[in-house]
Amino acid sequence: MIKQFFILIFLFGFTVIQAQENDEKLYWSTTKLTWQDFKAQPDPSDPYHANTYSGFTFSWSINQDENGRNFSFDVKSYFLPNQSWVKKGKANPYLLAHEQLHFDISELQARKFEKALSSFDTSGSISQIKQRMKKIYQRIEHEREAIQNKYDKETQHGNNKESQKKWSLLIQQKLSD
Repeated sequence: MIKQFFILIFLFGFTVIQAQENDEKLYWSTTKLTWQDFKAQPDPSDPYHANTYSGFTFSWSINQDENGRNFSFDVKSYFLPNQSWVKKGKANPYLLAHEQLHFDISELQARKFEKALSSFDTSGSISQIKQRMKKIYQRIEHEREAIQNKYDKETQHGNNKESQKKWSLLIQQKLSD
C-alpha cells in the first residue's frame, strides 16, 4: 500500500510573489524567447529598455511503500510574459539576447536546485524535510538574484558589449555542461 505523505509546489523568482497562479508561464527550453513573448506594458519612467521576469518552480512528493520512502520532484525554470516588457522602438536582437540570458541564468539555478534535490536527505519528519528543503531553496534563490544583479552590473544592462559577450559565452558553456 502506498501512502502519499506530502506534495508542495513553490513558485519563486523575480517578483513571482506578485504572479497569479493563472499567469501564463513559458518554461525554459532550447527554443529562445521572442519579442512577442514580452506582453506587459512598460513603465515609461523605468530607465531600462526591457525587463525579464523569470525564476523557477518545483514540486515534490514523498510516498511510503513496503520498500521505504520514495522521493520525487520536478523543477522547471519559467518566464512570465505578462510581467515582462520591452519599450516601444527599443526591441532589437542584441537586447533580446541580453534578456534571454536572464532566463538562461534562471535555468542554470533551477538545474543547481535539481542537482541538490537529487541527493536530498528525506529522513525525519515532513516538517524537518520542508525546513531543510527551504534552506536549500533560499540559498540557491539568493545566488540566482546575486548572479542576475552581477550580470546586469558587469554588462551595464547589455551596454558593455565586451562584457556581454563574455557572459554569453560563460552561460552557454554552463548550459552545455
